Amino acid sequence: MCDSEKVFCVVDYVVFVLLLVISLAIGIYYSFSKKSAKTTRHFLMGDRNMKMFPVSISILLSLFSAIAILGIPAEIYTRGTMFMYMILGIIAGCLLASHIFIPLIYPLRLTNCYEYLGLRFDSWAAEVIGSVVSIIQQVLYIGVASYTPSTALQIVTHIPEWATIIMISMIATTYTAMGGMKAVIWTDFLQSGVMLAGMLAILIQSFLKVGGITRVLKENYRWNRIQFDEMSPDPRVRNTVWSLLFGGTFQWFARYGIIQASVQRYSLLNSMKKAKQSLYINTVGVFVITIIACTCGIAIFAYYSIKDCDPFTSGKVSNPNQIVVYFVMEVLNYPGLPGLLVASLFSGALSTVSSSLNGLAAITWETFLKNRLKHLSDARKEKVTKFLVGIFGILGMAIAFLCQKLKGPVTQIAISFDGLAGGPLLGIFLLGAIFPQANSKGCIGGGVISIALLLWMCIGKLFLPRPVSRMQYPNCSDANISSIIETNVKTFGNISNVIEPDPNLLENERGLPTGLEGFYAVSYLWYPVIGSISAVIIGMFISWITGFTDPEDVDDKYLFPIAKYFRRSHVYPIKVDNAMDLNSTIDKVSDPIKLEHLGFISGEESSHKNHRGH
Repeated sequence: MCDSEKVFCVVDYVVFVLLLVISLAIGIYYSFSKKSAKTTRHFLMGDRNMKMFPVSISILLSLFSAIAILGIPAEIYTRGTMFMYMILGIIAGCLLASHIFIPLIYPLRLTNCYEYLGLRFDSWAAEVIGSVVSIIQQVLYIGVASYTPSTALQIVTHIPEWATIIMISMIATTYTAMGGMKAVIWTDFLQSGVMLAGMLAILIQSFLKVGGITRVLKENYRWNRIQFDEMSPDPRVRNTVWSLLFGGTFQWFARYGIIQASVQRYSLLNSMKKAKQSLYINTVGVFVITIIACTCGIAIFAYYSIKDCDPFTSGKVSNPNQIVVYFVMEVLNYPGLPGLLVASLFSGALSTVSSSLNGLAAITWETFLKNRLKHLSDARKEKVTKFLVGIFGILGMAIAFLCQKLKGPVTQIAISFDGLAGGPLLGIFLLGAIFPQANSKGCIGGGVISIALLLWMCIGKLFLPRPVSRMQYPNCSDANISSIIETNVKTFGNISNVIEPDPNLLENERGLPTGLEGFYAVSYLWYPVIGSISAVIIGMFISWITGFTDPEDVDDKYLFPIAKYFRRSHVYPIKVDNAMDLNSTIDKVSDPIKLEHLGFISGEESSHKNHRGH
């Protein structure tokens, strides 16, 4: 470093600014490129002829941003290694999406994936509800992604958080609006290299400082950070095997399968095989990045355990998401490396924001504006989509300012927002694709009520006392314990990080509330599961009381293969007035299986007809 203070050197600023300049340059290049037609199709979908590897990396980086670099190590540092079970949930969600949703969505060649709901339920209102819920989800996620790096840059440059939020929002909005989808893809590809280099630098240097993996594990065992045995079925327990596996699977099944940013990307490829392969690449990438981020968390904790001084509880950092940056500024004291880290944080944030902005523009244009503005020229239509990018950039920036009021690892904030909207979205897609009887009223009602349920839980959770953590931290011997406790209480709402928790504060041996407060205390990891299942159940109930759709009226291309079971498991009688009508109806139904399904012939007759080739 330049001096004894933990701040940027000139070289760090050069590395950091260079990344921002290159990102803008890519957007400018594609804005003025003569190779591309100025149409909304090109702006939103890149003419559906992109290379598989850059698209795969773009999907990965749009979902694993600065939230992964800062949030996952902070989660491991403050809560132990239980979170590593999330890796299995993410991989399961990714593989499910590749084998279930890609065969359903990709052949439809949709710009806005929520058009599926309108087609399946034959209802524009169903498409609208999906689009609106997705807009809410992505604007919230943009806010979290924009806010995350601001906590880091504040440490190393003393630039206030609000200024960083504005900078990220403006840069991402500018190059997305100028260059469209191709600019987003290639900028993501560049930023992925920077992000991976930054994470590897942290991991390697932390191991060197601590003394290898054996010493890292020893220190974490000493402080009870290595935990893989929380099997409680109680949904109020924050991190358990079940909440991480099921919550992770549902969350990432939705993120890879039906969130616009992902669907829009794999739809850029020119074959379904390549679309599936892009998610296979993501499965490997997710595993590598999450393992690196988790390992960084335990390595950084081991370093401060050896020092016997934790910056979190000593007040040297005001937010758990700043621990990684503080470590880098203290340990990676080589010119340019801190700049590389912060550049990698900005890379992830810019990727997520730009991806979501392009997706939001696609959703809004296709659902609300395309038919109303079809009289405009292609050039004017493109300008409208660019204007939409700017509007959503401003909205995301506003959410980022609100995120400043939220405490805790950003992984918790991000998953909570994801579950709030992503869970119900997944639910109404599953409702339509599995149950051919479901109708548009069920889709709309299931989506709205499940979101209301989760919103009620989220708001109630804000008014609960913060739970007491059992995790202990290395005390700084030269710190004044009173000032540490005061700082920690003001910032995080509890004192458990610096002293042994009072057993009298622990209800039911875990500090878990009961009654209505127990309902609010359900772990944020269960939100995607609750949202999905409640949307399906409520949707089917509403469909039942309003009159099921005749399954024969639903085209097979809008259904999963399993839906054939539900289609044949019920008899839907055909109304006929006389024998002539009955004979005419039978003549029109040539498939003997359908005749059996309708109750006109027996199973033996159906088998006999099939055997004869009828």
